[in-house]
Amino acid sequence: STDGTSTESRDGAEGEVMLDIEVVAGLCPNASIVVYFAAWTETGMIGALDAAMQDKDNNPGVLSISWGAPEGTDIWSDRAMSQINETLKEAAYLGITVCVAAGDDGSSDALTDGHAHAEFPSSSPYVLCVGGTTIVDLTGDSADVVWMEGDGLRADQGGSTGGGVSDVFQRPDWQSSITIRSVNPGAITGRCIPDVAANADWIASPYLL
Repeated sequence: STDGTSTESRDGAEGEVMLDIEVVAGLCPNASIVVYFAAWTETGMIGALDAAMQDKDNNPGVLSISWGAPEGTDIWSDRAMSQINETLKEAAYLGITVCVAAGDDGSSDALTDGHAHAEFPSSSPYVLCVGGTTIVDLTGDSADVVWMEGDGLRADQGGSTGGGVSDVFQRPDWQSSITIRSVNPGAITGRCIPDVAANADWIASPYLL
């Protein structure tokens, strides 16, 4: 725990934590896995990132973050987003790859205002944003498709990969060839997410098959 947050809470979030640990352990069985706990707040996120980056004992080379929220809403003030982005920039300079989930509620990111919303911190230009796919052919002969279940919203027992165009962060030079535009009126030419994607479909393409 980086701020006194309990590591034994049964608040519904433990399933996500265990999922991440189990996937990493399955893919990288010889890796040392360290889990940093913090409160789900602006200061909690900054504190956890700082703790990981300054952890000289474990010296992490890759960080995985599955938590996020729509840009500019919920817990993200402009100041917090700027500070977290600077922290992620520092991680990049240190050679630490930070992988962040794109979200689970499609391009609305579970908001119902009719606009598209990219998720933060996955929209930071200093992270590797990871989206989700469905494997339609387990033989590998066909391409994966975008993951979407039901109407794409978890509130309706569905789900879908997040993604879109940032309303906060300008498009980085390494995405200059991308021609995708935001569907939001008056939007900037923002960073596009996700960067990569992998199997996320619990129903149609579980690895257990």
